[in-house]
Amino acid sequence: MHVESPYAPPRVPAVEDARGPEPLSLAKKIRWAFRLAILPFFFVALLIGANALEPHARTLADGLMWIGAVGLMLSLITSSIGGVLGFRTLREGHRMMPPLRGPLYGLAFGATVVGGLSGLISAAYAALIVLMAIGGFSRGRQVRRRGRPQFAPLTVDEAWLGEKRAQNPNAKDDHAAEAWRQNGLTEHASVAAFAALSLELAELGAPPALQKAASEDALDEIRHTELCFGLAEHFDGRPLSPAAFPAGLAYQRSPLPRSFRLAKLAVTSLLDGAIHEGLSARALAELLTLELDPEVRPVIEGIVADEARHAAHGFQVVRWCLKEGGATVAIALHTASQHLPDHLDLSDHPAIAEHLGIPTPQRLRRVYAEVKAKTVRRTARLLAAG
Repeated sequence: MHVESPYAPPRVPAVEDARGPEPLSLAKKIRWAFRLAILPFFFVALLIGANALEPHARTLADGLMWIGAVGLMLSLITSSIGGVLGFRTLREGHRMMPPLRGPLYGLAFGATVVGGLSGLISAAYAALIVLMAIGGFSRGRQVRRRGRPQFAPLTVDEAWLGEKRAQNPNAKDDHAAEAWRQNGLTEHASVAAFAALSLELAELGAPPALQKAASEDALDEIRHTELCFGLAEHFDGRPLSPAAFPAGLAYQRSPLPRSFRLAKLAVTSLLDGAIHEGLSARALAELLTLELDPEVRPVIEGIVADEARHAAHGFQVVRWCLKEGGATVAIALHTASQHLPDHLDLSDHPAIAEHLGIPTPQRLRRVYAEVKAKTVRRTARLLAAG
């Protein structure tokens, strides 16, 4: 029979057996759980900083944006791990020594909550990205960089003048020409935007009807560009056209998850499609009730029906994205619909007579309020049905 030596230290139950896990080991787990859970916030801050740097240091901002996006995707996984680890340590911590409760329990609880909400963090990030697309007045779907529309420079060229109009020296109006050239540049940018939409719809697996509509809409925008630049040339006699448009290469394969891309596509389609193109169609349709310049009326008539159809296509894309993307798209759409600007920024809007085909700021503001309210109601019904 074994007899313990009187000089041997007394046996005590192992801490792991008697009181649960080793306190110092458990404290280390809690701290790591908290670090893993809060890691996504660092990359969100990095993305916000990159957006702020964009106007001043584009190359640096692009680098930070890529680092932040990739890092956020990876850190969302660690956030989930941190949430699970925090939950486990909370259970184990019920048998911890009293001195280790308090702040460590707070860390474990924080890791559990933040990690458990990693899916909502993903959706919030999607909403953050797509809300950058909200801006001032636009004639339709645009090529944007960090939310800012991009346009081609002008060059002396007759390539985009369309059907040649008879010159009338009495019709010379530099302000009207400038306004219609600006409209032409937005229509020209929309050609690239719809081409990018076609590629993205194809990659995301959209049904043929949506892909066909996007391609047909791009052809409409080519015709609109020619109409606008031809009318501008009629007013001042200058044969100007859009030059090469490197920024028009709007489509770049995104590393983001499919649900994030669907969320961004849904909100940009809601804004540039349903709202901006709907606004343009409705405001121009109202001008057809006025006594328009004889050269302006056929241009307006050639644009109105197309813009209304583009607006309808935009909302069809919204519906499909919501069906495919689920909760992430729904949160992004709800966030966007609640943060639409109350008023349009029309500080640079040309002040010319409406008979020359440019709606007044007062008309645009009124029509915008009506189109916005209608779109918000439609979006709310769509989300409720989903």
